[in-house]
Amino acid sequence: MNRVYNDIDWSTAGVVTDNGVMAWKTILSQKLVELGVVSGTTDFQAGWKRFDLGKVDFDRLHSKPQTIFHSADMVARSTSSNFLVLYFQQKNAVIEHDNIRFFAPEGSIALIDNSKPYSIDFPQGSVCLSVRAETNWLEQWLPHPHLATGSAVDGQRPWTAPIIACLKALASDGPQNAAFGRETIADQLGALLAHAFTAKLTAGDTDHRVELYRRARTRISDMCVVHGLSVSDLAREVGISERYLHKLFADRGGTVGASVTEARLQRARSMLQSSQHASQSISTIAWQCGFPDRRHFTRRYRQRFQEAPSDTRGEM
Repeated sequence: MNRVYNDIDWSTAGVVTDNGVMAWKTILSQKLVELGVVSGTTDFQAGWKRFDLGKVDFDRLHSKPQTIFHSADMVARSTSSNFLVLYFQQKNAVIEHDNIRFFAPEGSIALIDNSKPYSIDFPQGSVCLSVRAETNWLEQWLPHPHLATGSAVDGQRPWTAPIIACLKALASDGPQNAAFGRETIADQLGALLAHAFTAKLTAGDTDHRVELYRRARTRISDMCVVHGLSVSDLAREVGISERYLHKLFADRGGTVGASVTEARLQRARSMLQSSQHASQSISTIAWQCGFPDRRHFTRRYRQRFQEAPSDTRGEM
């Protein structure tokens, strides 16, 4: 007997109600994971195409600017355990996952654990390709998937490019004309995901080391606005030595200082994009985000985002 696959092709253009955000929230919560959706766009539009691959679901999701969130209450209500692999095909995102805030640039991928609270902000809209996998299936390929959460992976890395190519092929051609069946495609995705995210993990990583790194990232996110913030301040907050703090970041190809600067720039970008801070000058926002010198802030901002702060705000 042939299996019937539960594919989905949905968009806000096909809903009767004029509340596109509510319709989008409802379908996501019913078919993906319980989510809240917030959007300041008056003509909100979104669409979703799913291919049921038997062992996992592949989704192509697009929308106008929005913020989605999976709250602690939603986590408590959930009766399943699964992860989302997100490929940010178009536009950037800012993610706060299990108290770690990080930037996901266009072209990157990230692993999201649905047993943890998170929010994802898409300030310019988005096109995302996603794989939704049950935890017990994913662990066959990636034994400790939670160790790979908390940051985005560059899509240009050698072991990341193959999974992205596979996701793009599914989005453009679907599984119908593939040389293999859907379940085989799912297993191929699993193997490619293992390569992409195992390459991200540090040799010798343990739950304890990852937890320390998470704690450090959280404290950086909380304290980045403090002027004169030092490595010794952060090490004291995390409860480790300065040397060990440096090692946690160096083992992942980064530095404490670069992480602090990134957190400050991301906070500034979020404030510049928010109507709540429209009355504040760029100099004031820079100061509030830990940059005492506007010229230095503008230079670092332009290097990071390829545009000036005034361009982000839309000033002439």
